[in-house]
Amino acid sequence: MKYGKSLLLGELISATEVDYEDVRENRFWIVCPVCNEAAFKVVRQAEDSSVEDTHIHYFSHYEASRSYATDCELRVRRITESDRHTIAVASRGQKLRYFIATLTKRCLPHSISAYNRSVRKKKELATNLSISTQKRIALDLLKHVTSPTGRPAFDTLFDHAYTWLTIRLETNIHIDRVTGIEKDLLPVLNQLPNTNRRKFLQLLADLKQTDHSQIIGRPHDALDTFGLLLRSEILLILISLPYLRHLEGVLTTLAKLKNLDFCKVSD
Repeated sequence: MKYGKSLLLGELISATEVDYEDVRENRFWIVCPVCNEAAFKVVRQAEDSSVEDTHIHYFSHYEASRSYATDCELRVRRITESDRHTIAVASRGQKLRYFIATLTKRCLPHSISAYNRSVRKKKELATNLSISTQKRIALDLLKHVTSPTGRPAFDTLFDHAYTWLTIRLETNIHIDRVTGIEKDLLPVLNQLPNTNRRKFLQLLADLKQTDHSQIIGRPHDALDTFGLLLRSEILLILISLPYLRHLEGVLTTLAKLKNLDFCKVSD
C-alpha cells in the first residue's frame, strides 16, 4: 500500500516519508487506512533498473488473507493527493486546538526542562517524519499565536523567549563567546521590563540608530537584530515542545473515556 494512516496524527502518511525507526518504535501508530489493522513498512528492489530510484517503498499488513489484503490495496490505490490533503487539513485543525488549549497551562511551563532534555529530544526526532512533523506543528502554532485570537498565548510565549534571549546573551559573556551584539542588547533587555513608556520608546529608538551591519554581514541595525533573535527564540521554544508525546496522552485519554462510555452503555 502506498499510504498508511497515522492514528496519532490523523493523517495519511506516504511510505516514502516513514523510516523503519518510526514503525519499529510505533512512533506514529501507523495502520491500514481501510481496515485499521497494524501495518509495517517494506522496501524492495524495483525490477525496472531504468528508474532513478531503484527502491519501492510500501506498507503491508502483518497478518491478513491475500484477498483481504488485496481489497485494501485496491482501495488505498484510489486515494488521491487531493484526498490526502483534505484529510490532513481537517486533522491539523483538530490537533492545533489540542495544543492551543494547553499551550500556556502545560507546555510552556515545561520549556526549561525541554531545553535541558535536548540530547533526548535529538534522539526522539531522529527521523525525517518526526522532524518535519515537529516543525510543521510549531509553524502552525506560530501562525495562531501571532493572530489577534492568539494574543494571550503569545504574551506568555513572548515572556519565555525574552527571558531565554537574555540568558543566552549573558551566557555568551560568561563563557567568553561574545558575538558583538551582547554589549548593545543586554543593557536594553535588562531595562525594558522596568521602564516607563517614554523611556521604553527611547531605548528602542537608540537600538534603531545602532549599526549592526558589520556583525550581521548586511544592512542591519540593533533593533533588527533584537527582533530577529526574539523570533528565533520563540520558534526554538515551539519546536522543542513535546507535541507527539502530548498527542499520545490526549488520544490515550480519549480512548479510555470512550471505553468508559461503552462500559456504561453495556451495563
